[in-house]
This record gives sequence, structure tokens and C-alpha cells, in this order.
Amino acid sequence: MTPMTPPPMFGIFHISTVLVGTLLAVFFAKRAAKLPKDRIIRLFGILGLIMAFSELGKQLFYYYVVNDRQRPHVSLSSYAPLFRAQTF
Repeated sequence: MTPMTPPPMFGIFHISTVLVGTLLAVFFAKRAAKLPKDRIIRLFGILGLIMAFSELGKQLFYYYVVNDRQRPHVSLSSYAPLFRAQTF
């Protein structure tokens, strides 16, 4: 199996995805504005659960498929320059 070639940054794929996502967000926001408050709260709860399960699925995919059941090696020392005290 050959690895996928990622699309170029800021290519037609990314621009069209942002445009379609923005249009859908505006459309559904206008529809949700007409709902009663209790249905909006229920809608946000359902959307929150969908996002949580999607994140769990993404993490499991990365662990089992992308990283071959190994945690990626991240050294905290590589972040040390970000947290160093700066003097002026």
C-alpha cells in the first residue's frame, strides 16, 4: 500500500472545504436561531457528544493505524525554548 500524497497547502481542496463549511455553519446557525432555548441546549449537547466521539475515533485511528500501536515519541526538552524566561 502506497502512502497518500497530501493535497497542496491552500489548494482548491482546502479553500473549497473552508467555503462549504462556512456556508453550512451560517445556514444552520440561522435555522437554530429560530428554535426554542431548550431545543438549542439539547442540540448543543448532542453536537458535543458527536465531537467527543469523533475525537476518540481520531485518536484511536492515529494510535492503531498511523503509529502502529505505539505512542509517538515527544520529548519535553524540545519545548524547553518556549518556556524559557525571557529577559529584556
